Amino acid sequence: MRKPIALVALALSALIFVGTQPALAASRTSESIPAYANLSIEGTCGFTATVDQRDPRTLTTWSDRGGSIVMQTVRTRTTTQYGGGPGGTMLLDENSLVTVKPNGDGGGTIMFVGSGAVWGFDSALGQPFFEWVSGVALMTGTFDPKTGVFVVSSKTILGQATPLCESLTTGLKPRH
Repeated sequence: MRKPIALVALALSALIFVGTQPALAASRTSESIPAYANLSIEGTCGFTATVDQRDPRTLTTWSDRGGSIVMQTVRTRTTTQYGGGPGGTMLLDENSLVTVKPNGDGGGTIMFVGSGAVWGFDSALGQPFFEWVSGVALMTGTFDPKTGVFVVSSKTILGQATPLCESLTTGLKPRH
C-alpha cells in the first residue's frame, strides 16, 4: 500500500513542480558538467571520503526574458566509485535528476528524484550529511550543480536513505 501512495505523490509533485516551470521560460540551454574526479568530502565521516564518476552530468538551465534563472536541472546517469573509509571502495550506479527552482531570496526549492548520493550541510541541524538516497528528497536551500554541494535549511526524504559514511566504514553497500 505504501508503494502506490509514494508513486502517486512522486508523480503529482513532479507534475506540479517541474511541469509548469519550463513554460514560463524564454530560453533553455544545456551543458555537460565534468564527472567528479577524486572529489573530497571532508568533515562528515571522520575520514576523507572520495567520489569518482565515470560519466559527465547534464546541466539544463531555463531563463526568463530578463535573463533570470527560472529553473535548473542536473541529470546524472553513471557509475560512481566511493572510497576513503576502512571498508574499502564501492561502485554504485547513480540515476537521478535534481531540479532547483529559485525562490527569489538566493535559495530555492530543490527536488532530488532517483538513486544517488547527496551531500552538504544541513543548517537546521547544524551538521553535514553524506547519504545515499533512493526515492525523492525535497529540500529548501541552495545547490551548486558543479560541486554537488547542498546547503539546506530543510530536508525531507521519501524513500530509502543510507548514511554513506557508515557504508564506507563497514563495506556494505546501501540498498537501492
